[in-house]
Amino acid sequence: MVDVRTDLERYREIPFAEGGRDLEQDEGLDCWGLARMVCQEMTSVELPIDDSEAMARMGELTEVIDKGTPRAGDLVLMLRGTHVGACIGEYVVHISKSAGVQIMSVAAMARLRIIDKVLRPRRAK
Repeated sequence: MVDVRTDLERYREIPFAEGGRDLEQDEGLDCWGLARMVCQEMTSVELPIDDSEAMARMGELTEVIDKGTPRAGDLVLMLRGTHVGACIGEYVVHISKSAGVQIMSVAAMARLRIIDKVLRPRRAK
C-alpha cells in the first residue's frame, strides 16, 4: 500500500536539474523527469525518457480523463501543456527551477483552474 505522506515528503527532497531524467545520474530532475518517475513508481508504466518523444506519442501512450478524477500516477498538464506533474493520492507533485518541488491538492488546483488536462498512462499490451 502506498503511504501518500511518505511519498510526498520523499519527492519534496528532490532538487531541480534542467533536463534531469535520472535522479542519480543528473543529481536532480526537471518536470518531465519527476512526472515520469512518479508515474512509473505508481503504475509500473515506463514512459519515454525524452519529453519530445513522449509529447509526440502522448495519444498512443495515454488517454485523456476527466480533470476531476485523477488517480495515482496520472499526468497533470498545466500552463497550456508546457508543464507537467503527477498525481499521488489527492495531490499533484511537480517541480520547477524557480520553486523546486511543489505539492498541491487536486481540489485546490481545480478551484484555481490550474489543470489543463489529465492523462492516464496506458499499460503496455
